[in-house]
Amino acid sequence: MLGALLGVLMGGMASLPASSAPAPAAASLVRADSLVRAGVAGPTIRITGLTPTLAGPKTQVVVRGEVVNNSSAAIAAPTVRLSGSESPLKDRRDVWAWAGGTARSDLQSWDTDDLAGTIAPGASRAFVVRHRLTDSLGDSFAALPIALDAGGTQLPTFITYAAGSPPSDARLHEILLLPVTLRPHRAMFGDYGAARLDAWLAEIGPEGRLTQQLAAAADKPVIWAIDPTLIDAPADIPDARPVEAPAGAAWDRIGPEQKAEVVARRAFREALTKAVAGDDCTVLPVGDADLVAGLGIREATARVRSLVGGGRAGGDFAGCRDDIVWPADGLLSTQRAQELAPLMPEGTIGALLGRASSTPAAEGAGGAAWRTADGVPVLAYDDALSNALLDLGQDDEIGVVTGQRLLADSLAAYAQDPTRDREILIAAPRGVDSMGLGVALGRLASAPWTRTAGLTELLTTTADGEQVADVTPTDVGEHTAIPTPMPTDPQVLARPAMTSGRLAYLSDALDDIAVTAKVRVDGAEQSALWTEALDQLFSARWRADLPEFQGQMRRLRTAGATARGAVQVTPETINFFADTGRLQLTVTNNLDVALTGLKVVLRPQTGLLRVEQAADAVDIGPRSKAVVAVRATALAAGSVPIRASLSARDGSMVGAATTVTVRVRPTGDWIYWSMGGVAGILLVLGVARRRRRRAA
Repeated sequence: MLGALLGVLMGGMASLPASSAPAPAAASLVRADSLVRAGVAGPTIRITGLTPTLAGPKTQVVVRGEVVNNSSAAIAAPTVRLSGSESPLKDRRDVWAWAGGTARSDLQSWDTDDLAGTIAPGASRAFVVRHRLTDSLGDSFAALPIALDAGGTQLPTFITYAAGSPPSDARLHEILLLPVTLRPHRAMFGDYGAARLDAWLAEIGPEGRLTQQLAAAADKPVIWAIDPTLIDAPADIPDARPVEAPAGAAWDRIGPEQKAEVVARRAFREALTKAVAGDDCTVLPVGDADLVAGLGIREATARVRSLVGGGRAGGDFAGCRDDIVWPADGLLSTQRAQELAPLMPEGTIGALLGRASSTPAAEGAGGAAWRTADGVPVLAYDDALSNALLDLGQDDEIGVVTGQRLLADSLAAYAQDPTRDREILIAAPRGVDSMGLGVALGRLASAPWTRTAGLTELLTTTADGEQVADVTPTDVGEHTAIPTPMPTDPQVLARPAMTSGRLAYLSDALDDIAVTAKVRVDGAEQSALWTEALDQLFSARWRADLPEFQGQMRRLRTAGATARGAVQVTPETINFFADTGRLQLTVTNNLDVALTGLKVVLRPQTGLLRVEQAADAVDIGPRSKAVVAVRATALAAGSVPIRASLSARDGSMVGAATTVTVRVRPTGDWIYWSMGGVAGILLVLGVARRRRRRAA
C-alpha cells in the first residue's frame, strides 16, 4: 500500500517510472554563486522569476532573469540555455546533490535565448526562457531538475510539479524560526562614532537587515528567537539640554552619532514589539551568548549565568519563552541538556534546540519533536531546509532559487513518510540575509503537502518523541552517517571564539577601565559601555567571523591600555632642601574628559624621607596637569626614590605607578653654623675694607 502511495505522490521520487534511469555519478559543475565569491571574471546568472510556483500537466514554465558581467572588461552577450528533465528526483539526497551542483546526464535542452551584442563591466542583460511540460506525470507530486547555462556558468534549480491531491490527509507541520540576532561587526560595541552608527543602521536601520527580516515575515507564522540586546533599547535622549547640572553635563557628552543610534534602536524595538505575537517567541541569553563556549571556560560560569539571567521575558515580551536553549554548535543529547541546565536561573531547561543531523534520524525523517532520557523536550531543526536559506542575499537576491529549493526539499521530506503527520522545524541560521527571504518563504507556503504550526504545538508533541543520544558527539558523524550533499552551516561547525586565555586578558582590560571610570566624570557611562562590549564578545555570532571578533577584542584591549595610561604622577627629579616642608608633584591627565576625586599615594623606598600628610583629592580638566603638594620631613641626606601612584576615593588604584626621585638635603644644626660663618666672613671683609679707606 505504501509503495503505491509513494508512486502516486512523487511520480517516481520513491520508485522511478520505467522510462527514467537512475542518475549516474558525475563530475561536479561550477555554480554561479561560486564564481561570484571567487571573483572569477565570468557571468552570473540571476533568476528574477519562475512561474508558476507549482506546475501541472501541460503547464508552460517561464523563467526570467538576467546575466551579470562580473569582470572588468566587456564580454560578448552569451546564449542562455534552459535544460531540464521530467524524470523526478528520487529522494532528498538527489535534491541536495542537484542543488549542490552535481552533474546529471538526463537533462535535455528545452529552450534558448540568444542575447545580442556585448555586456559592459558590471552591467546585466535580461533573458526569458520557456518550456511546456508534458502530461506524462499525471496526478502526482514531483521535483524536477532544471538548469540555466550561460557563458560557462550553470545555475541549478527546480520545477515543483503538483497535480491532484496528496495521497492522504497527513501533512508536514512546518514551523519556521527566525533569529533576531546581530551579525558580527567589531564596531557595534565600544566607543560611539560614525563606524558604530553605520554598523547598527546596517542591521536595524530603516533599510537594515533585521528590519527587512521583520517585513519579510510580517504575514507569516514565525517563532522569533530574540537577542535581548535588541529589546533593551537605550533610554530616550532629551531633545533639549536638561537644566540639572549632572544631567546637563551628561547631555553635553552625547554626540550626534549616539543620538542617531538611540533613535534607530528604539524604533526597531517598537517594530519588533508589533511583529511578536502570542507565545511564538523566545528570548535568548544577552548577546545570544555562546553557551557551549561557557561550558569550556570555568572562570566564565558566573558571567555566562548573568547573560542567561539577563534574557528574561518581560514587558512587551512577557508572552515569550525564555527557557529554550539554542547551543551554537546545534548538538543534541541528554548530556548536553544536563550540562547546560546549571546555567539557567532555575537550574532547568524548558527545551533544547539544535540540528536534526545530530539525532539518530540524520536526514530529518524523525521530525522535529524529540526528548532527552530524562524528559527534557528537544526541538530538532531540519539542517537541509534551514541551511538552504544561507543562499539568500548575494547568491539569490530575489529568493526565487531558494524558494524552489525549499519546495523541492520539503516535498522530498514529505515523501519519506506521507501517511504520518510530522512536525518539521526550519530554523534560519544566525545572521541569515533578509534579501529575498519573503519570496522564498512565500513559495514554500504554497505547498499543498504542508500546514503551518506553532511553538506550543511543537512542544506538546515532544512528549511522544523519540530519544536523542545519551552522550554529545564530538562531531556529527560520530553518531550518524551524514550524507555529504546535505547543506551545512559553517557557523555551527566553527569553534567558539572566546577562550580561557582571551577571557583572562579581556577581563584585565575591563578591570582597568572600571577603576579609571571611578574618577572619570563620565565614569558610569564608560563602565557600562565596555562591560557590554565584553558581554557581547561571548556571543555565538563571532563563530561566523573570527577576524571581526579579534577586531572587537583589540578595541577592548586598547581601551584597557588607554585606561592604564590615563593619568599618572609625572616622573621627575625634585630637590627637597629642608627639614620639613611641602613636596610638590605634578599629576597629568591624558584623557579628553575631566577627572575628579584623585588622590596621590606616595611610598618612599628608603628611610631618608617621611611623608607626613597625604594630599587632598584633586580634580583635573581634560588633557591638563595639576600640582599636588604634600608635607614631608627629611631624615637624612641622599637620593630617595618614591613610588607614586593614584587612587580613587574608595582606595582603588588608578593608572600606572611611576617613580619620582627626591634629592634630600635636611638643614639640621649645620645650617646655623653655616649662616654664622657667612656672617663672620662678611664682618671681617667689612672691617678690612674700612681700614684700607683710612690708610688711603
